[in-house]
Amino acid sequence: VVDYATCMCCVKGLFYHCTKDSEDEGSMADEPCSCTGPACVPRWGCLGVLALLMPCIWCYLPVAGCRKACSSC
Repeated sequence: VVDYATCMCCVKGLFYHCTKDSEDEGSMADEPCSCTGPACVPRWGCLGVLALLMPCIWCYLPVAGCRKACSSC
């Protein structure tokens, strides 16, 4: 639900199709907000550009954090 409400499903789909033939297949799409791996800078650059076009992406990290906090209670 969080992915759909914050447009992250669009980002994951874009990363999946753009990295489909690389050796990192799936890792960028599975964890688009990860700070690890060799493609960290390009990944966050793409997220920044996409956030300008789809402002709902800015809500992903706070909403995901709230979900994690609520599920741990």
